[in-house]
Amino acid sequence: MPAEAEALLVEALGLAGGQAGVPAQFLATVHVELARVRGERGDRESAWRSLRSALELSGLAGDETVRAMVLEAVAEWCAGGGDLSRAALLAGAARTLRGLDGARGRGSWGQGS
Repeated sequence: MPAEAEALLVEALGLAGGQAGVPAQFLATVHVELARVRGERGDRESAWRSLRSALELSGLAGDETVRAMVLEAVAEWCAGGGDLSRAALLAGAARTLRGLDGARGRGSWGQGS
């Protein structure tokens, strides 16, 4: 199934990449999923290339949620390669972008705790 998923994601990028006005958020998300599929089949180098594209696109998107998603994926990639300290830093940065840094007990989910 990973081969089929990869083929579909590459096709989606090919179709979307040639179109004007395709949101950078969408393209970054597809690149993240492509990186995950490639990483699952053991191709870390190719996965990293997809993550680099996602990182560049997330900067253009101006969307903190997308940036957080990309940082989480890079953190997973780092952890998979044994770089746990970098993975932790990236995961922390993603939490901050999501507004979760120091947010324990605040907001509607944390009320009453």
